[in-house]
Amino acid sequence: MNRLADQVMGPVLAPRDEGYDEERAGWQTARRHRPDLVVGAAGPADVQAAVSYARERGLPVGVQGTGGMPWRPSPPRAEC
Repeated sequence: MNRLADQVMGPVLAPRDEGYDEERAGWQTARRHRPDLVVGAAGPADVQAAVSYARERGLPVGVQGTGGMPWRPSPPRAEC
């Protein structure tokens, strides 16, 4: 997690961290989710770093925009 935090501009938060609940909530409140890690991407480079971090570790990735669309997991074999 520290390695990822060093690579991104936005916050990298685990459930124990202050600000985790606010960052994971976004605008979508219809489905409650509790990921092991949340990256508040500040731009495209943060998204790229987060996806690479997850891919290198075999972790699932879900993307949540800050608009009104629901959270959706990425396809199982998505190429990034």
